[in-house]
Amino acid sequence: IMEAAGLTAAGMYHYFASKEEILDAAIEIGITRDLDALAEEIEGMPPLEKLYVFTKGATQRNSMIVKMRRFQKSHQRSYATYRIRECEIYAYIPVLGDILREGVGQGVFHTDYPRPDAEFMVLVGGTIASGSSLLPGTGPKGMKERAEAFFTLIQQWLEADPEQIAAFL
Repeated sequence: IMEAAGLTAAGMYHYFASKEEILDAAIEIGITRDLDALAEEIEGMPPLEKLYVFTKGATQRNSMIVKMRRFQKSHQRSYATYRIRECEIYAYIPVLGDILREGVGQGVFHTDYPRPDAEFMVLVGGTIASGSSLLPGTGPKGMKERAEAFFTLIQQWLEADPEQIAAFL
């Protein structure tokens, strides 16, 4: 990183107090890029479709996120993997909360607790999407099936209208 930035160790620590701060800055760049891509992708969509896009791959929109995913799978118990997951949780909960609040406002979803629901959904969905060691291993087909099942669970949880769901699937 120092070489790519053209800095010495002293120069690097002028900007960052620790290796952990450097890691967090790199993670933040990846997540910010992903959130920007997601915002662009779902702009103008109805809430149910936004929810579908979010649950189908909210964390796979740029190469840096894809690389972070690969790293997480091969280093499941590392500090970096823990930090990636923690930063993602805090970044994606507000996005999903906004989608849920919009859907509630339009009568598409039914919940009195959009923020807590978003928290639970991001925690569970992230475990599914990351191929966590908490779940048995599976290939791409299995991951797709888990994503579909998770979306179905969320629809039922939020009492989404099945006719609206069928309209865009």
